[in-house]
Amino acid sequence: MRDVRGQHAAKRALEVACAGGHNIIFIGPPGAGKRCSPSAPDDSAADVARRSIETTRIPQRGGLLEDSRGLVGTRPFRSPHHTISDAGLIGGGAVPRPGEVSLGHHGVLFLDELPEFQRNVLEVMRQPLEDGAVTSPAPRLL
Repeated sequence: MRDVRGQHAAKRALEVACAGGHNIIFIGPPGAGKRCSPSAPDDSAADVARRSIETTRIPQRGGLLEDSRGLVGTRPFRSPHHTISDAGLIGGGAVPRPGEVSLGHHGVLFLDELPEFQRNVLEVMRQPLEDGAVTSPAPRLL
């Protein structure tokens, strides 16, 4: 964030949101610094270990990460294209896989060009934002 000149209120809002684990939306012209994110606050060793395990487990269970790679030590930064499907964003599908929301757990989900996303794709994020968790519907019995 040291590359961003000015924007003191926006930088402070981003720091507070990241430190508290809150959601934030920035709106502005291209090149205004919306992609910048501060480094995470200092965590205890136990918090770092727990976060690394959770961050590794999600893509590993979805078959998106090799088992031999070890723990993921960096926070994820996910930036899906605005043509993504609702299943791609939230997860699921014929062969259930984690979506971008889950893959961005403990990191940043950057939705660039937000107005370009389809309405139904943005609507699937309503419940996870309110609940603070992605949950799957109960399986149907045939």
